[in-house]
Amino acid sequence: MCSNVESSGAPNGPGRLRCWVTVNGPPGAGFLLGWGREDHTGWWGFVAWTELVFIDDVHTIVACGAWVAARRLRPQLGQDYRELPRRWLPGDSTRWPVPDFGVSANPTHYYGSITGDPLPPPCGGRPLTSDAFGQGARGG
Repeated sequence: MCSNVESSGAPNGPGRLRCWVTVNGPPGAGFLLGWGREDHTGWWGFVAWTELVFIDDVHTIVACGAWVAARRLRPQLGQDYRELPRRWLPGDSTRWPVPDFGVSANPTHYYGSITGDPLPPPCGGRPLTSDAFGQGARGG
């Protein structure tokens, strides 16, 4: 079963439906917020997730979102994806709608449509590594 989350300022009411999904390639996993269909490339899912990065030397949680080709999405046991909103997507992916995927007051980063290639850190931040905590690559 998917969960209904509160969303301040959401245009479609007080909450939105989200379902956990695994993604082949980046981002690895996230919440599927809706489906879209483009006439030539087929079905896509809008996936939202969070990344922890350094922005101006401050640990920052960034809410990220992207359209992911449905063939890269793997359903999770107990999730019912049929109730998620569906929409038509125009041929130009730069004009695809961006669902509300923000989390609280966190910054957001929209990647557009992603292909499975590595993603740069959101918002121009630096990724967190074990070296960032002064522990070295092996944590010691």
